[in-house]
Amino acid sequence: IFVGTTALMLTLIIMSGFERVVSKKMQSINSDAIAYSLDGPLDYEEMKSIKNLSSVKAVSGSSTRQIILSNQDKRSIIMLKGVDPEAEGLTSSIFEKIKTNKSHSELLSEKKIILGHKVAKSLEFKIDEKITLLVPEPKRKNKIALEEHDVTISALFDIGLEEYDNNMAYCSLETMYQMFEDEEGVDQLAISLKENSNIATLRSELAGLAIR
Repeated sequence: IFVGTTALMLTLIIMSGFERVVSKKMQSINSDAIAYSLDGPLDYEEMKSIKNLSSVKAVSGSSTRQIILSNQDKRSIIMLKGVDPEAEGLTSSIFEKIKTNKSHSELLSEKKIILGHKVAKSLEFKIDEKITLLVPEPKRKNKIALEEHDVTISALFDIGLEEYDNNMAYCSLETMYQMFEDEEGVDQLAISLKENSNIATLRSELAGLAIR
C-alpha cells in the first residue's frame, strides 16, 4: 500500500508540475483578455479606441484561417494567424520566441510569415526560403479549389507547445487580406491590461463604451 500511495503521489506531483509549466507557457503568448464578436468581423480601426480605457495597456487585432503547407510529397494543414505586427508585441510574447535582430515589421512585412519550428522541420523548410501556401478560393460553394500564394519564411518560433510549434504560422493582417480576398476586419481583439487592473474593471468599462 505504501509503495502504491507513494507512486500515486509522485504521479500527481509530476502532473501538477507539468500543468503549471503548460499554463505558464500559454499565459506568456496569450493576452490578459480576448474579445470577439458573435455577429461577424470586428472593425479594427474602430475597436482601437478600446486602448483609451483606463484599464487597458494595449490592443491588437487578429484573424485566423486554415491553410495548407506543401513541399513536394509532404503536406500539412495549419492555422495562419494574421496580426498587427506593431501591436501584437504589446499583447503577447510571440516575438520573444524568435532568435532574430529584425524588427516586428520586418518579420511580418508583405508576403512574409513566421512559422513554428516543428512544422518547418517536418516539411524541411528553412528561414528565408520562399514557399507556396494553398488557400481555399473564395466564393466556391460547389467544390473546393485552392489558390497558390508565394510567401517567404522570415523566422521560426519555438514556444515549447506542440499545438503552436507544429500547427501555427503568423503573417500580417495585410498579407492575410491579400490571400483571403473576402476578408475584412478582425476575428478577435487581444487586450493587455495595465498593472493593478483586472477583468472585472475592463468588463465594466467596455459596457459603457460607445462602439457601434
